[in-house]
Parts: sequence; C-alpha cells; structure tokens
Amino acid sequence: MEFRCPSCGAAMRWDFDNQHLCCDYCGHHELPLSKNDVRKMTGSDAPDPATCPSCGAPLPEDPTTIAHVCPYCGDSLTMSHRIGQSRIVGIVPIKFTKRQMFDLLMRKYSNKLCLVPDIFSEDRLKEVQTEFIPYRVYDASGDVWYRGELTATKTTGDSETISTYDASLAAKVAYSDITILATDRVPDEVSLALEPFDLEEAMHFAEPYLAGSVCHLPNTDPQGDYEKIDSEALDKSWKALYTPGRIACAYVTPDDEPLKHDYQRNITATARGTYLLPVYQYSYRMRNGRVLAYYLNAQTQEVFGQAPIDRGRVALASVSLAFMAASIVALALAVLLMIGG
Repeated sequence: MEFRCPSCGAAMRWDFDNQHLCCDYCGHHELPLSKNDVRKMTGSDAPDPATCPSCGAPLPEDPTTIAHVCPYCGDSLTMSHRIGQSRIVGIVPIKFTKRQMFDLLMRKYSNKLCLVPDIFSEDRLKEVQTEFIPYRVYDASGDVWYRGELTATKTTGDSETISTYDASLAAKVAYSDITILATDRVPDEVSLALEPFDLEEAMHFAEPYLAGSVCHLPNTDPQGDYEKIDSEALDKSWKALYTPGRIACAYVTPDDEPLKHDYQRNITATARGTYLLPVYQYSYRMRNGRVLAYYLNAQTQEVFGQAPIDRGRVALASVSLAFMAASIVALALAVLLMIGG
C-alpha cells in the first residue's frame, strides 16, 4: 500500500492524535477514519511490489520488512501481503513529534560543554526515522515455594540480634505485559534503556498506522523468550515471598543470603501476540567519522544515546582556558614585581 499526498505528491504519515493521514509538506490531511474503517485497509492477497511505485528504486528484499520509506524519493510504503500473514495484534501510538524529540535531547544535554553546534538543528529533523519495534508480549502466572533456613539481623538502638529461621513459604504469582524484544535489529542495551512501554495505551493494529514509518516483523526464535520470562518471574516471585506479615521472615529481605534452601516455581506463560512499539531513531556523523546514535521511546520519552561532545571544540576550549590561566599568572607576577619595585 502506498501513502502519497494527493495534493503535492509527498509521502504521508499517520497522525495518531487526529486519526488521519497527513502531509507534513503541504499540510493536506485526509478525513479522520474510524477504527473499523482503518482495520478494513489492513492486509491484501496481492503480491508486494519489488520496486518503489514512485521512482522505481528497488525495495528491500528482506522478507521481514513490512513498512519502508524509500531513501530516494521518500515515498512511504507498506507490504500488505506480508502484513496480512503476520500475527501483529497491537500497536502503541506515538505521543509526541520529532521536534519535541530534539527539544528533549537539547534539554538533556544542555548542561554539557562543547556540544556539536548543529546536531539538533531544525534542518536535521528530516533525518529522524520513525520505527516501530516488534515485541512479543506475554502474561505469566503460577506458584512459588521456598523451604530452608534464613538468617536475619535486627538492630534495636545500639544492640544487634542475629536470628535463624526455618522458613517454609509459598505464594501465588501473576504477571502481565511481559515484553520480550523480538528482533536482533535493535541492541539489547537500547531496548532495556527504552523500556517500559505502557501497553494499556495500545490500539488494535491496522496497516495505515505504519504510514511514514519503518517496521520489520520479528526475526528471533520465540523459544528463547521463556528463559527470559522465567528469569523475570524468578526475580518477582522471590520478592513476592517476602510480603509483610510473614512471621518466619519478619526481618528478612531478598538481599539476605539463605543458609540452606530449596526454591521451586511452576510458572506458565501465555503468549498474547506481537505488539509494535514506537521509537524515534537519529544518527549524526561527526567530522572524524564517528557516528552518534540516538533512540527515543516515542511514548514515554526514555532516551538512549551519548552526549554530543565536539572534541575539537573541547581542545579549543582547553587551549583557551590554558591561555587565560597563563595570562592571569603573568598579570599577577607583573603586579607583584611592580609592588616589590
């Protein structure tokens, strides 16, 4: 499906606030669509194009690509056939603009000296890419048991009491909205920095929501998700055992080391499907070839990136400070000589 402005021919994007397709170049926008109308525009049996319908440039051969912005003409395309065969169930809407992203980054790094002067300028807004990242979402529930000896320390005034407890604890646990990154295109450290997303704001997925964005289907094995789910459940269930009012562990925290222990859990995970979560991505190439990459959660404004320090300006500032310091010292010596003379 192609999303092109009927007035000026530029690529259009989906405006989540107003529920319509809009053009950032001429200001044209389509009439707002109901959610049912949008869903009817999702998926197709027609084969996906191999070249850009506007300029003829080849499209990515990657079978996981479902939304693409042509780097030559800027046309916005979605692969309707692939989307129709996908298992995407939800999408989290974008809550703020690219301009707001730059404003946020400027505030974040405004206290840093020697910033790259044009890194967040208005002219570079067009280089910010909107991308929807696939996550598999799970709910989990089950039972956890703990049996063993625990040692606890209680401090009252200046006295300290060390006690050992025979603990036998059990708890029922339930977790929802466990998100697992479903692509290797985004580094794990970036994903961890951008989480969490609020899935309560998720909408039922529809193809037009991807207009003006880049998106890929999951390309990782879901079998690996269960190890991550179990690890998260282990951390949460361990804390669940130490709820207030349990006599056997009145002064014990999860940080205390058990002497002897037998910890078991029976956790069942239920897959809810793939959700697309919004991220702004921006890269800036320095004069020395170093690339600064920024990722921004387009829902919560969590940021991943390095302070954009211009090392050339740092060196110049250091020289200037050194010159000022030398001038002050020379002036002080001259004053002392005049006084002494």
